[in-house]
Order: sequence, then C-alpha cells, then structure tokens
Amino acid sequence: MTSFDRSQISFEQAEGFQPLPSQMALKTVSVVLRARFWDEVYSRVEQEQSKQLLRNNLGTIWGQLYRDFAVKRLGRFVDDVGRDRDSLVKALRPMFERGRYHEVLGLVEWLARHCEDPTLATSFARLMEQERCAYRLLEGSVVPISSEEEGQAVYAALDAMSRPGLGGARAHLLKAGSSLTAGGYADSVRESM
Repeated sequence: MTSFDRSQISFEQAEGFQPLPSQMALKTVSVVLRARFWDEVYSRVEQEQSKQLLRNNLGTIWGQLYRDFAVKRLGRFVDDVGRDRDSLVKALRPMFERGRYHEVLGLVEWLARHCEDPTLATSFARLMEQERCAYRLLEGSVVPISSEEEGQAVYAALDAMSRPGLGGARAHLLKAGSSLTAGGYADSVRESM
C-alpha cells in the first residue's frame, strides 16, 4: 500500500471518509485537473493583460496564440476571431470544462507546443503529475502512463535515448505515445517498432 505524507492529503482522506489519491484511469481527466488547467491559462492571460496595462484585450502572446488556435484548430475565419479575453474564455473554457478527455489533453498539448512561454508546458506537466493524471506531458507530447512505475520507465527510456545518435528513436517513442493518446493504435505500434 502506498503511504502518504499527512500534509499532502485532506483531513477527510486521512480519516477514511474520502479515498486516498490514486492514479487516474486512462481516458479520463478529473474535474479538478480541468479546473487547474483552466486556472493556469486564465491566470497567464490576466498576468499578460496586467503587464501590458490592457483592460479586456488580449496581450501579444495570448492574442496571437488564441488567433492561431481559433484558425488552425477550430477552423474559424480570422475576422470572426475576437482579440479580447471574453472571446478566449467563450471558446476555451467550455473545452476544458466539458470536453472529452482527448479534447482537453489535445488542447493542453497544442498550447504547450505553441505558446511562446515555455513555462506553460512545465506548469501543465506539473499539474498532471500532482493530480495523478494517467497521462504525462513529455517534451510537448501527451503520452499515456497507466501507473507510477510505467511513468518512471518511460522517463528512464527517454533519458537513455537522449544520448547522441538516438534522437530518432526518442522521436519515435514520443510519437508512439501521442498516437496512443489520440486512439491511433496502429500508428502507435508502427512508431514503437
């Protein structure tokens, strides 16, 4: 049985009224993780607006990121894409709140890959670990991890493949994980080989 530091669990969990944290199942994203992803995005938008002394307009980074997302992922025409926080909230929050697991994780992966601020990917990865998500964000790719042991094995494999001459194998492993997350099982097998 896994032991927990008392400071890392709630009173209700310690007393047995709520279950102890466990690894989430594949094909799920908890309500708490969805809310934490959204909090991270919304907080960064607010921070950029504050730095640039903007009221409701999106700043440079989030304005361009949202425009690219709306056009390239949602297929919206550029003149229909607002440049204000309300437009971003209207488009992205429902995806985090009610989207299917692959839509949420696909959005997280897209944002991590396209945001000019590399700390966003780091924050998303940290949140996924803290909330014991069955997926991890590794070098911009969301990959499935069904247990803590499997997660450690994947990290070790990627670390071993960071040596010179193994970049191709590393890229194939990351693509295999992304394909598996997206339900492309045949692609995942092909990339794994």
